[in-house]
Amino acid sequence: MNDLKEYLIQFIGLKLGKHQFDYQLDNSFFEHFEYDDFNNANIKVQVVLEKKNTMLELTFKHKGTVNVPCDLTSEDFDLPIKGKINLIVKFGESFNDENEELLILPHGEYEFNIAQYIYE
Repeated sequence: MNDLKEYLIQFIGLKLGKHQFDYQLDNSFFEHFEYDDFNNANIKVQVVLEKKNTMLELTFKHKGTVNVPCDLTSEDFDLPIKGKINLIVKFGESFNDENEELLILPHGEYEFNIAQYIYE
């Protein structure tokens, strides 16, 4: 997971308001998660982080193609993909990521890695 440092967001130094982060994903990203169902991946991910006084709101948008074998013919083809996910980050006594739309970070944290959320 150390190779995924580019997905580490240090929010403590950010001003209140919206901040945009752009990522271009290929197969090497998915290899970190031992996911190899794609022949090839070309996905653009845009993350908008809105920093507020007591929480963070993140919006993940992705669009691109993955090359996969057809279920019927087994021939490879580019499958277009597109989606959007929202995540709220609040602060509490202890880390909690049981809810997929809410992440609770311990008070005093100043950064977190979004690679897992991009992967999902």
